[in-house]
Amino acid sequence: MMKSFYLFSSMLFWVVLPAAVVGAQGPPILTDEQKAQFTSIAEIDVPTISVPTVTDVDISTIGEEVSEGHFLLVESGREIPHPSFVKTTRASLELPLLARDSINAPLMASRAVDGNLETYAQYEYREKKDDESQIIPNSVTIEVSVRSEVETDAVTFVFGEKIRRPLTIKVEAESPLDRQVILAEKGFPGNYVSFPKVKTDKLYITLTYVEYLRIQEIMVHPSGEAIASQEIERELRFNAMPGQTYRLYYGGIGVPGIVLGELPQIRTVDFAQKASLKDVRVNELYGTGDIDEDGVNDAQDNCMDIANPDQVDKDANGKGDACEDFDRDGVIMAKDNCPDTVNADQKDQDGDGIGDTCDFEESRIFERHAWLPIAAIILVIGVLATLMIRVLRK
Repeated sequence: MMKSFYLFSSMLFWVVLPAAVVGAQGPPILTDEQKAQFTSIAEIDVPTISVPTVTDVDISTIGEEVSEGHFLLVESGREIPHPSFVKTTRASLELPLLARDSINAPLMASRAVDGNLETYAQYEYREKKDDESQIIPNSVTIEVSVRSEVETDAVTFVFGEKIRRPLTIKVEAESPLDRQVILAEKGFPGNYVSFPKVKTDKLYITLTYVEYLRIQEIMVHPSGEAIASQEIERELRFNAMPGQTYRLYYGGIGVPGIVLGELPQIRTVDFAQKASLKDVRVNELYGTGDIDEDGVNDAQDNCMDIANPDQVDKDANGKGDACEDFDRDGVIMAKDNCPDTVNADQKDQDGDGIGDTCDFEESRIFERHAWLPIAAIILVIGVLATLMIRVLRK
């Protein structure tokens, strides 16, 4: 009896121990490989606080790389990623704006450009999955028009509270001949999105998203001579914790593969304490990592998240073909089972790795040879009949 008890206790110990170890894992700590994605580092001088306090840090002095989304705030003690966002304040066009989109009626879309934060355009999410149960993002193209040509180089989005930001954004501008891509599809960088200066009367903004999306306002910012009189403020906002110190990594490649916590509801807080940057320096680790393990350092890799050791870039745009979406169906080349044909659903009924839209050869034996199922049925009937006859004879 005692032997059985000890045996049971021992087994229970080895079952419970791994679960306890897994359960005891804390928040993710930044690795050297992840640090290597950023060109620069700055410490943040936060005033002494006794309770969690919303904090703004002026980052206008360190360029636009932070506002582009290539940044990461960490608790510098153990270098744990800390949620934050960049708040950009800049004058927007006061001209009447109109909008329409690929989903809603014009009246709904125009609520996102009417200058009233109480109104909004909403986009429901319809869940779609591929054959491997991977979620396929929804997408919407919003056409923003002005009455006459303007020179612009940025837009700002205002989203509803608790709304998850889009996954990606692409911006096109109306030109005399055709729509011109001025910002190729990229990960959504933040509420403020800048792009090369363009003169146009119409912008096409394409967003992909995986949850219900609500846009309260899209503000178009003027550039050129009009920008000279503008004061552009960029502040990093986060909820500072008592007894913690903070460090900012920024510039360079971005933040792929880094898990961030949930952002608290601090976007609409009216008052925030001010903090400042200090000890701004070059990151000596920059460019030494290889996130996708394809043998090419991240600093030189033209497709950092997808392994592409050949670095093929046929259109010479600096983005590897493996990360491109040439057929514009929302699936990059490396994952597209029909890279030259639009097939957002990625259906592949015969499971041969070639999408149904571009698959001209059936890989399943029974579908390829229609007579086989009939022959199989006849064979089974024959075998059963033979066995039955033998049984009856006996």
